Amino acid sequence: AQAPVAAPELVHPAAWQIGLITHIVAILAGNMLFAMACLFSVVYLYQEHQIKAKVIRLVVSRLPALDALDRLNHRAIALGFFFLSLGILLGIGVGGTPAESELMLGLRRAVPILTWIVYAAFLLQRAFQGQRGRITAIWSIAGFLVVITSLALEIYILAGRA
Repeated sequence: AQAPVAAPELVHPAAWQIGLITHIVAILAGNMLFAMACLFSVVYLYQEHQIKAKVIRLVVSRLPALDALDRLNHRAIALGFFFLSLGILLGIGVGGTPAESELMLGLRRAVPILTWIVYAAFLLQRAFQGQRGRITAIWSIAGFLVVITSLALEIYILAGRA
């Protein structure tokens, strides 16, 4: 069994602990918002398909309008992106453990940054090209697949410490 993660020598242990907890909370908040955006996107694609197929069911009539789902998706991703950015910056600050292999430490940093890049591209496309609708729903779902990959990697790394 490995020893618990310790604070670097240059940082006060209490400050490091607060930074670590804030990092974890920020990453989890961002991931939860990305999950909500993915859910909004799945509902958007389902409802869009039902409308195009001219199938009006009671369920579809009770769902929010496509435009409202698109706005909710964008807002969840924008807020999630803020929390992910904060979490990544704090994660860089608290650093990894010396016991981690270079490959694991590299993957542990690369996958969240890949997630950040996917959502940054989403937000930039929305801001500069005005993309909305189906393509943004697909981007949102693809981004959440990267989030799931990141979470799976983190669980694998943490399970190896136990």
